[in-house]
Amino acid sequence: MTNRISPQLFKLSTGLAPHQFVLQERINRSKELLRQGSTKIVDIALGVGFENQAHFTTCLGNFVGMTPRQFQRSSDHETGGCSPPALEAAVVQSC
Repeated sequence: MTNRISPQLFKLSTGLAPHQFVLQERINRSKELLRQGSTKIVDIALGVGFENQAHFTTCLGNFVGMTPRQFQRSSDHETGGCSPPALEAAVVQSC
C-alpha cells in the first residue's frame, strides 16, 4: 500500500487543497526573494515553479495587490506588504 494522502484529508489538515497549498508556498517564497532584491523577477518566477513571469505577476498581484516590482520596492520601505491571510486563502483559487 502506498503512503498517499487524499486531497480531502490534506485539505482538512492544512485548510487548503493541495494545489492551493503549493501555490501559496510559491508565493510566500517569492515574497522572501523579492524582499532580498538581488534576483531578477523572471528568475524568481521560474525558480519558485511558475511557468513564466506573466503568470507569476498575475498570481502575486492577486495575493498582494501589486506587481512584483511594486512589492519589491515597497519592501524596501516597510516589512510585510502582504494581504491578510484570509484574503490570501480566498485569492489562491483565482490563479
